[in-house]
Amino acid sequence: MVQSVDGKTVYYADGEEREPGKADALDRRSQEFGSSSIQCELQYDGEKVASLYLKEDKDGDRDRQEAALKLLCLTLEEFVKAESSVGRFEEFANRLSAGITETQSLVKEIRKSTNDLKRAFRADRRFLL
Repeated sequence: MVQSVDGKTVYYADGEEREPGKADALDRRSQEFGSSSIQCELQYDGEKVASLYLKEDKDGDRDRQEAALKLLCLTLEEFVKAESSVGRFEEFANRLSAGITETQSLVKEIRKSTNDLKRAFRADRRFLL
């Protein structure tokens, strides 16, 4: 089970989203995640974004279950970091592209203004001669 940091959204292993306090009150599976579960905090940039819960298997090795949950948590944290990096890179690339387009426009404007000044200078020079 994964619960958002604000506690308003809960996802189960089946990928189904439920709003706590409503659907969960009727769902026996939500009651199974309590004292008999292992918890891990999912963090991004040092800030908690979600809690992951793994229902403890009474017949299994608790150390292995904790290790599996920690590995899942670390994997998700790395995925979130990678996705964030991709988003930041795309934003940077878009700003760079816009800057290049703006620079090209300014260069065209400078060339036009320079040619206009040259023509005006030539016209003034002919007039003076």
